[in-house]
Amino acid sequence: MPGGGQAIPGACGPSGILTASLHHFYHQRMDAELTQLEAQLEQLISHHGALRTENRSLRARLMQLEAENRQLSDKVRLAAERLEAVLEKLPEA
Repeated sequence: MPGGGQAIPGACGPSGILTASLHHFYHQRMDAELTQLEAQLEQLISHHGALRTENRSLRARLMQLEAENRQLSDKVRLAAERLEAVLEKLPEA
């Protein structure tokens, strides 16, 4: 291209040539957008790691609570059986 410009469809100028100042402007704007996307990606990765850690902790806690629940259910079942046995021994009124 004459003058060293780059042809950009829809760019300012009747010939569609990107001037050096516009090229610099677009370059700065893309750099800013890439920097912002990079920061968002880093934040997302960090958040993902924190959620994975929390998820592992919650799964471990769930397993612990389920085990406790089974033990308590067994105790309630045994207590109910013992109560029934005692009630069977009582004379009828």
